[in-house]
Amino acid sequence: MQTEEVKVAGIFDGIQGADIRPQELTRRKVISFGRMTYRQTHDTHWPRELHMEILTPDEVGPHPALLFFTGGSFVRAHTGNFQQLRTAFAQAGFVVASVEYSTIPHRFPAQIEDAKAAIAYLRTHARDFGVDPERISVLGDSAGGFIAQMLAVTSGTSTFLPDAVDPSQCEIAAAVSLYGVSYFLHPDADPANISSAAQGTDDNLVSLALAVVRGVEDPLPFAQALPAARQAAPISHIRADQPPLFLLHGGADDLVPIRLSIDMFEACQSIGAEVSLRIIPEAGHGDAYWYQPEVIDEIIAWVCQKLGYDPTFVPGRPVIS
Repeated sequence: MQTEEVKVAGIFDGIQGADIRPQELTRRKVISFGRMTYRQTHDTHWPRELHMEILTPDEVGPHPALLFFTGGSFVRAHTGNFQQLRTAFAQAGFVVASVEYSTIPHRFPAQIEDAKAAIAYLRTHARDFGVDPERISVLGDSAGGFIAQMLAVTSGTSTFLPDAVDPSQCEIAAAVSLYGVSYFLHPDADPANISSAAQGTDDNLVSLALAVVRGVEDPLPFAQALPAARQAAPISHIRADQPPLFLLHGGADDLVPIRLSIDMFEACQSIGAEVSLRIIPEAGHGDAYWYQPEVIDEIIAWVCQKLGYDPTFVPGRPVIS
C-alpha cells in the first residue's frame, strides 16, 4: 500500500501552481433509480399511470426508506418538489421515493389508495432497491401532509386499501406532516349542516372538502359530501397504537390554519398516541423556513430516532453504482 501511495504521489511531481491536497470523505454519494411506474389504473374515463422517483445512497443496503408526498392543493402532485429535503434524506442513508398520486378530479380516497399502493410496491421490491421493509417512513407537506397523517392513523388496517393489497404491506414505522390538513370540517360540527360545518374552521377548507370528497366524474351527491368529508379527516381515525407522528406547522400559515395541527396533536395526546408538534412562529405555508438545514436536520433526526437507525457515514462500504 505504501509503495502504491508513493507511486501515485510521484505522478504529481514537478507540477507548478496546482493545488494538490487530500480530501476527507464526509458525505454519501447519492444516485437515482429514475422514474418508476408503481401503479396503473384501468378506467374508461380516467386511465392513469402513476410514478415514483427514487433516490438512494450509493451503498449496498438494506436502507431505511422514506416515501415523500408533495403538496399541491389536491390538484397536482409534482414528484420533483422539495429536492433539498429528499436529497438530505438520501445523504443520511435513506432510499427516498417521491410519489405521484391521484388528484382532483379523482375523489377521496383515491390518493390514500395510491399512497398505500406505493408503500406496498416499495415493500414488494425491497430487495431491488435495497430497502429495509421494517424501516419504512412517510413524509408529506400540505396535501401530502394530509396523506402522511392518514397513512399513520390507518397503518396496518384495512381502511382505504387498494385492491389486492394486504394491510401488512402498507404498514409504516413513522410519519411526518408539514403543515398538513388534519380535517376539513371542524370535528365538533354537525356534518349534516354546511353552515355548522363552516363554523370554527376555514371557508376555503370547506370548499376544498367538497371538491376532494365529491370528485368530478360521477360526483358524490351533495347530501353525502359533508359526512364523507368527516370520514376523510385523519383526526377521525386516530388510535393509540398508531405509528409515531411528527406534526410541524408555521405560525404565519395563511393557507392551512395552524389550529388543525394543534387539534390533531391534542387529540392524539388525549388517547395516548405517540405524537410531537413543532411550531415555527415565523413560518408561512411552504416558504423558505421549511428549506433551512436546521429544520431538515431536525426532521431527519426525529425519523432516524423513531426507526432506530444510525445515519453516520462510514467510508469504504460497498457501493452499487
